[in-house]
Amino acid sequence: AISDAAITNNANNLNAGRLPPHVIAARPEDLQRFPYHTATEQCVQPQDIIDISEFIKDLYLTHGVRTFPRNGFLLGIIRHGGFLPIENVDVDMGVVYEDLVGLGGPDFKIGSPRKSIKGMLGDLYSKGGGFKVRLDPVEDFWVNWKGIEPLSQRKYPYFGAMISRGGYRLHAYAAYQYRNRNEYFYPRLDKIDFNHAVHVKDAIRYNTEGGDYRLVDTDERINKKNLKVKDEKQVATIFNTTFNCFMETKFYFTTIIVPCEYDSMLTAQFGENWKYVERRGARGGPRRETQPVTEEENAQLLNGGPRPVCVS
Repeated sequence: AISDAAITNNANNLNAGRLPPHVIAARPEDLQRFPYHTATEQCVQPQDIIDISEFIKDLYLTHGVRTFPRNGFLLGIIRHGGFLPIENVDVDMGVVYEDLVGLGGPDFKIGSPRKSIKGMLGDLYSKGGGFKVRLDPVEDFWVNWKGIEPLSQRKYPYFGAMISRGGYRLHAYAAYQYRNRNEYFYPRLDKIDFNHAVHVKDAIRYNTEGGDYRLVDTDERINKKNLKVKDEKQVATIFNTTFNCFMETKFYFTTIIVPCEYDSMLTAQFGENWKYVERRGARGGPRRETQPVTEEENAQLLNGGPRPVCVS
């Protein structure tokens, strides 16, 4: 189990030089943006919105664990004020790897034996309740991520965490510090014959539009010459952030916290045109390459708000 001492140390002083947990409050004008609508189907439950918001805030401000919206979830929050309007609800979450190591204690470092461990953050019976945490080992079935640290070429012990409270749970995947720089990388998580081929094509296109996908073992930006669909080289998005600054932004009828450098993160992942809506194909199963919508549809989607909130 995760030790109480490790958790206490993690919450009080995760990393030398880090600022104490703090969130920049949303400006009043920011909270007036993004109108949202209600619906009886293809919608988001209000309680899920509340749970997600409180989860992320409590993990960071109370326990010092930096979880954050990523991928399409972050894109939906920043561009629409909630979940993407033309995709299924998908709570993509990341977590800073050092915070996982803090939970696991000092013995779990790069090259440590890989195994799942369970523990708790806080008192489950206190006001607000604590969190149950399961740290998960690196998985080997991704095409372009084998869990190998780029410089030492040793295995990371952890890949992510399942975090739950009450009846709600979130799965957060790790973002790792990149080559001892003030940057982090998020691995490209693809499965063969599922989403790998189209993700490779999308990532190469995004790199031509200002994105930052790299071969992490050689620090090369990917392109058509150095990455083929059949390759199993380690690929990741590089985030120009230290995750030491978080800010509050609108999330439907409440707020959520996101990294302050969300703009550069979205540019790295989706290119400089991330504010323009694209269709990414049906969720699950082999999908088609991402395609921009028409200008007329783009205007309608940007003005129409996020995926609706459910009403009975």
